[in-house]
Amino acid sequence: MVICRETWEEVAKDSAEIETKKSRHVWISDKPLSKENVHKRCNLCARHRWSIESGILVEKRHGYCYEHAFSYDWSAMKGYHYLMRALHQYLSCLF
Repeated sequence: MVICRETWEEVAKDSAEIETKKSRHVWISDKPLSKENVHKRCNLCARHRWSIESGILVEKRHGYCYEHAFSYDWSAMKGYHYLMRALHQYLSCLF
């Protein structure tokens, strides 16, 4: 198990004062972690996966109606999925 505690400062949106932010991330792995692989496995791989899962959650819950079965044809559903992913990636680059 790895626990990562982060602290950083950023400007508050409402008061323009500097405030300290904190976060904590915990990773559990069935494979051994070492000094050599902890950065790659936790920061690069696990956080990237969290970003992917967060994107899927946006598609499901924030107006994309992704939980609805728009077709009972498997090829049509795959096509819809690929178009939805491409559109979501494009829109996330714009904003």
